[in-house]
Amino acid sequence: MGQSRPSLCQCCTANSGATGDEVSLQRTCCQEPWSRTPDVPEWMKALSPAFDSSQAILMLSAWEQFHEDLKRRTKHFVETMVAGLPCRVVNGPGKCTTAKATLDLLFTTLTISDCESALQQRCFWLADIRNLWLCSDSELARRAHQALAPFAVAEEAELACLVLLDGASQPLPLLLRSSEAREDFLDCMSVLIAAHRQRLEKDKAALPQPSWLPKPDLAGLRQYGCSLRSCHLAGPLGAWLATCAPLGQPVQAQSYAAPESPCKGFKASAKSKSRARAASISIQPFQRAASQESEGESNLGVGKE
Repeated sequence: MGQSRPSLCQCCTANSGATGDEVSLQRTCCQEPWSRTPDVPEWMKALSPAFDSSQAILMLSAWEQFHEDLKRRTKHFVETMVAGLPCRVVNGPGKCTTAKATLDLLFTTLTISDCESALQQRCFWLADIRNLWLCSDSELARRAHQALAPFAVAEEAELACLVLLDGASQPLPLLLRSSEAREDFLDCMSVLIAAHRQRLEKDKAALPQPSWLPKPDLAGLRQYGCSLRSCHLAGPLGAWLATCAPLGQPVQAQSYAAPESPCKGFKASAKSKSRARAASISIQPFQRAASQESEGESNLGVGKE
């Protein structure tokens, strides 16, 4: 009684019934966009066999937001690292010194410099970093903390602040300012490590670039409070993480110099030495050609005078 006719969209047509205000709506050929779920690719089935394709649209939206957030955080992290990130370094039982972590402009080398000694620094080739261990699930990290805890200040010895860098040489324990800083360090370093590995492996067969993924807990990404392992940077996940990295300059020859220099008090790894030799050999002909060209230009200038 007294009911008005419902408003109709373009997808529907109204047929008035015999009983006055009763209206039956009939659907035309219009399909809801969320009813058409994309096919689950084979590589995603391998990552998460229990993934339900009917939730693909919702997963895609959530993952796009996660991608944008991680990309924004990584950009801010890179800007901070280029300027220098304050931290502390565990140099032995009871020895914790102030340090600074920096990243080169090509996003290839992580340098940990001791603020108390200019000669003490450690450099890590990003592609060589295998794991970033935490005390929550790593016995190596817990041993580093146990060696520090009886001597260090309480807030510096917290389990939540320690990260053990597992590179090509001896692991290096770092103490960050908080557990939030630790999580940001691990998330953004995973992006930079994956991007560096992708650039070095560009000549190999390209992995499928994932356009969407299941939830992080199903896709195999690192969980909050857990260590960053090599398996978190491999396969399609590594290719996806690389897309979150900021666009930087291409890798140049001088960036291949051995990062762990013996003159800084640390032994260079064999892999770093081979890269340094290859880089020096490849750049020598260009240096000689450049010097000859500059000499020829100087001779022409003298003749004109």
